[in-house]
Amino acid sequence: MEGRSPYLDANVARTYARFAAPAQFARPAQDLVELLDIPSGAHVLDVGTGTGVVARAMAARIGAAGRVAGVDASIEMLRAGACDRRHPVLVARVPDLPFRNAAFDAVAASFVITHVDSYVDGLAELVRVCRSGGRIGVTTWGTLPNPAGALWKDVASTFGVGQQLADAFRRAIPWDEWLSTAANLADALRAARVSDVNVVTREFVIRIPALDYVAMKNATVEGTLLRALLSRTDWDRFVQHVTAALQTRFGDVVSYRRDFHVGIGATGGRGTQP
Repeated sequence: MEGRSPYLDANVARTYARFAAPAQFARPAQDLVELLDIPSGAHVLDVGTGTGVVARAMAARIGAAGRVAGVDASIEMLRAGACDRRHPVLVARVPDLPFRNAAFDAVAASFVITHVDSYVDGLAELVRVCRSGGRIGVTTWGTLPNPAGALWKDVASTFGVGQQLADAFRRAIPWDEWLSTAANLADALRAARVSDVNVVTREFVIRIPALDYVAMKNATVEGTLLRALLSRTDWDRFVQHVTAALQTRFGDVVSYRRDFHVGIGATGGRGTQP
């Protein structure tokens, strides 16, 4: 499993579209687009567009005169969002975007930069394809405790693979922890020569039926890594145990708070000082 994104799997992509997109990513997408403050008629790019949650919010913002494009490394994620899409998409990954310099008025990357080998190169690529004075917007998860995720990990650790799972996750999403603090996200944007940097932290409540949460979580990077570490029998046992544990802790509906950072800035400047 390591070295291969779980989102290249069609079943994982469909599960993401059904559960994760509305439960976890719709609210951050709306906030990202709001804070980007994109003008009507702009030409915009959604990097790591997936099933198109951010791109649809951008399209609503810029109106019929604007143009939205999306890129994602997984064709299966693009297919999973095809029924709701009205904009062109390409299979591409950061930092090798197939666009000329300064092609867009605004570029968004929602929960993407933490996944790339070098966040420095990733942010530099976003800046490259954005015109001077254009807008850059990036989101990352914050540090608020996630009791549902912690319980999922606790059950996984009883199968003797806790440290292997943690190590594999760090290799798959190398900047998840470092970019979970607002100060580090701001510094990363400034280092990429983004000016007028502002990082806003927001919270929201995720509410999802327990069985849907298990399906959603098991289709994440962490879930697919765990599945690769366990035998088929142990995986089936894990699903049974974690479902029972979540229902005991939360009841029929899992509810918890998450925080996320939205880093916003402009291109073409020298950057601002902390």
